[in-house]
Amino acid sequence: MRRKRLLISVGLLLGFVALVLVGLAAMVKHEPSYYRQATLPPGPEREALSSQATASFLGIGTALGRDDWELTFRTQELNAYFQEHYFQHGGDDNLPDGFSAPRVKLEDGKMRIGVRYGQGLLSTILSLEIKLWLVPDELNVLAMEIVSLQAGSLPLSTGTLIDRISEAARRENIEIAWYRHEGHPVAIMRFQADLTRPTFQFSRIELKGGALELAGQSTDLLAPLPPPRVVPK
Repeated sequence: MRRKRLLISVGLLLGFVALVLVGLAAMVKHEPSYYRQATLPPGPEREALSSQATASFLGIGTALGRDDWELTFRTQELNAYFQEHYFQHGGDDNLPDGFSAPRVKLEDGKMRIGVRYGQGLLSTILSLEIKLWLVPDELNVLAMEIVSLQAGSLPLSTGTLIDRISEAARRENIEIAWYRHEGHPVAIMRFQADLTRPTFQFSRIELKGGALELAGQSTDLLAPLPPPRVVPK
């Protein structure tokens, strides 16, 4: 009798563990709807949208050379780029090993970034949701709140991601500090923190209508030319 009860208990335990593993696998394999919807059919429309995104990227340098500048990046154009011209510019070789097929969704007040990790049956979609805003009364200080990080629909810890973001920011001379807001990590990033007079200044950063809009002013760091020297006759 005891042996029978033990076998039943072990069987129930193994069945419970199996159900948990199946549930976790289903959560990890879940593909977010925004990621599926970002896949555009090949054709002239996708190529045209990708070309618009490429032109926006190439226009960054020209825009920053003007006194006042505005830049706009749209969801459809970015996703078209990731399925077209992206592969002409290095493609997934620009990503860490194991990552591929990035996609984005820009919404009012937030941004979703998705990327496939792994291949075949062992792959999953890693999704990052963030919020962005300019810190009031501060020069070139941007706040980024990490709302969620998931593998499929399974929540993940953000600890490693925070370390990676901090390392990347410091390599680009971005001063960064972290704090928590309603349980979410928030990065406070000061751009060109090593310069006494930055070469540009953000005036607006907005996520709305399926687009990321950036606006600002450029600063001329060149010293004025000295007056021409008069050579006596």
